[in-house]
Amino acid sequence: MNEKRAVEKILNNNNARYWEFKTISGETYNISVWNGKIHEIANSTTHSFSIRVLYKNGWGFAGSSLPFNLQNIEETTKIALNNAKISHQFSKRNIEIYTGEAIKKSVETKTKILPSDVSLEEKVNLLFNYDKRLNNKLLKSKVFSYSDGTFEKKFKNSEGSEITQRNIKVVVGTEMLAEENGRRETNFSKYAKTAGFETTNNFEKEIDETEKCLIRMLKGKNVKGGNFPVVADGVMTAVIIHEALGHAAEGDAIIQGQSCLENLIKKKISSKIDVIDDPTVDGLFGSFFYDDEGIKANKKYIIKDGMLKNFLHSRETAALLNNHPGNARAQGNSIPLVRMSNTFIEPQDYELDDMISEIKDGFYLKGSRGGEVDIVKGTFQFHAKECYKIKNGEICDMLKGVSLMGNIFDVLKNIEAVGKKKYTALSPGMCGKGGQNVPVDGINPPVKIKEVMIGST
Repeated sequence: MNEKRAVEKILNNNNARYWEFKTISGETYNISVWNGKIHEIANSTTHSFSIRVLYKNGWGFAGSSLPFNLQNIEETTKIALNNAKISHQFSKRNIEIYTGEAIKKSVETKTKILPSDVSLEEKVNLLFNYDKRLNNKLLKSKVFSYSDGTFEKKFKNSEGSEITQRNIKVVVGTEMLAEENGRRETNFSKYAKTAGFETTNNFEKEIDETEKCLIRMLKGKNVKGGNFPVVADGVMTAVIIHEALGHAAEGDAIIQGQSCLENLIKKKISSKIDVIDDPTVDGLFGSFFYDDEGIKANKKYIIKDGMLKNFLHSRETAALLNNHPGNARAQGNSIPLVRMSNTFIEPQDYELDDMISEIKDGFYLKGSRGGEVDIVKGTFQFHAKECYKIKNGEICDMLKGVSLMGNIFDVLKNIEAVGKKKYTALSPGMCGKGGQNVPVDGINPPVKIKEVMIGST
């Protein structure tokens, strides 16, 4: 079947400026064990395609999971073209897009153990073995989960590109709830990588630490808020950088006037730090080879030596803002949106103990329970998973319900120290935007912040 020829015939005869044709096929497994019993075993497969067309100044999109044949492809192409024509009728802007040379490439995830080579029984037993590790009577609920996904994505466009990517992602995680004297606390953790079944290696240590931390939380005291110096571990730093800075640096937010970073390129916005978005880091959950517009993955400095250097771009926003694309990502066969990948501060030379020892009265924040951000105003509030009081350079009591809040510019300028590479922490997750979720990650070091507002949740 020559689907490309079928698409070309329709779109070239109708003067389409640019088009993309994508197929995705794959299989996922989701398994969970809840309190020593099977909670879920689910398998799903997908095979779908989509077509995106630029006609004059209008984009049109259509997708289908119906039978993959020439008739369906032709009908879907006509729908996408018609959508683009109608969009052009109502368009009030001149659309420019980045164009490049044709790419013909086939790439795949590096793995040590293919998930398909591991039996379902072995995957299930892995979770039961995790469950057997925990016998503390204070635990009222414990969930262990495993998922893997293997996908093949094919991309063709009017530039002549033909790209095949075979991606594998594996996630293993736990959630726990403990109760003592009427007080309940929860904790969670996961490993997630663009890799094979080897992702599960050493997760037992993470389970043990998650349980120990949860039990400590039951004794946690309430925090008295105010402005304090803070040391944030790599996971909390990742949330600050991703949510408060990264989303504001996405090109579509810039051109829509929805970002506090607008008009600040080449302006100093932080202390002397480097912030990077890099989808090329091998094995990270947010890594990819080519984005969903057929652009090769590339490393970008968002901040360099404290100066705002780049935004993240699609083909369209790159053309409008005179930059390079490579950050257009889609969930499955959805419309590509400007998204982050692996976003992080580059490590510097501080020891973690030195950062803590320099604080007379402050806090050490570890992990994250999410939060809220307003990228227009640059304000945020993030909730720490763990918080410890720092008194005279020593870590003291654990506190509960602690949040960090403020303005991203204040926080960036107040970063006094950045930890070494040996302290970097992974922070895999699913990032939501425009109704789509895509994998993201970071490898952030801890940072010391001169002053930031601490509050109680």
